[in-house]
Amino acid sequence: QGPHWQPSALPGDLFLSRNLDPLPRVRFAASWAVRPRETLLAEIRATDYDPRVRVLLEAAPPGQAAAQDVGSVDEALPARESGPGHWEVDVAADVDGLIVLSECWDPDGIAFDSDGVSLRVQRADGLFLAVPVTRGAHHVTIRYMPRAVQHGALLSLAAGFFCLTAGFVMRRHARPALPAR
Repeated sequence: QGPHWQPSALPGDLFLSRNLDPLPRVRFAASWAVRPRETLLAEIRATDYDPRVRVLLEAAPPGQAAAQDVGSVDEALPARESGPGHWEVDVAADVDGLIVLSECWDPDGIAFDSDGVSLRVQRADGLFLAVPVTRGAHHVTIRYMPRAVQHGALLSLAAGFFCLTAGFVMRRHARPALPAR
């Protein structure tokens, strides 16, 4: 459970844990370490694991070391959720680091800075989204763009085009109505 958790009993053999000291929803992390997925999950499950010490990644941020330990991991960032799965985050970083968003990681997550440059979205602490940023001021957009929705939209457009074309062709080749006798 850990020192920041309060268990509450529920009916049967169930219980609910309340986090008494949650991390910010969107935060800047200046310390991280890379672990293989199996090791990472075991470390997170350990009772002495503290997510305030460092963010655990499965791969090093592009162009950066596999580990960095230069500061806190819980600095709250100004962020705005402008729609489901669409975040706007501002960060002024003194060092290279990570924007960590407490949203479930998904391979269809995308991120880009204010110049439109694509940024890599990584899995943080086995579950959350992390976007590496370099030192300096950044405005980062993070979006969830499921490929299934993109494919569905293309298929819908193609089906609509087919239906319109078929209707047009059928109308042009329709036989004139016979006169009434």
